[in-house]
Amino acid sequence: AQRSLIAVGADVSNAFAEADGPKQPVYMYIDDAYRDWWENHLGQPPIPKDCNAVRVHKAIQGHPEFPRLWEKHIDRILREMGFNPTIAMSRVSTAELSTVN
Repeated sequence: AQRSLIAVGADVSNAFAEADGPKQPVYMYIDDAYRDWWENHLGQPPIPKDCNAVRVHKAIQGHPEFPRLWEKHIDRILREMGFNPTIAMSRVSTAELSTVN
């Protein structure tokens, strides 16, 4: 308030899906709900019944490595836009309004 700074917060429901997946392969079990979503929501052809798992190529919630991968991904984007992490809180980034792309 003393410096007339603007604070902006954001939450993205599918943010993890934007980050790259881990170096070690991760596989996900295909259940009926996933098959239904694949066919009816995405309009993709049916997944063969003998296919029980798929490789995950992007980060997903629930895996212990993915929060770090997401943080690395968003940190790179924010730095490219001219933001720099604060000393006190590494997850808070700041930039001069004139330098933000």
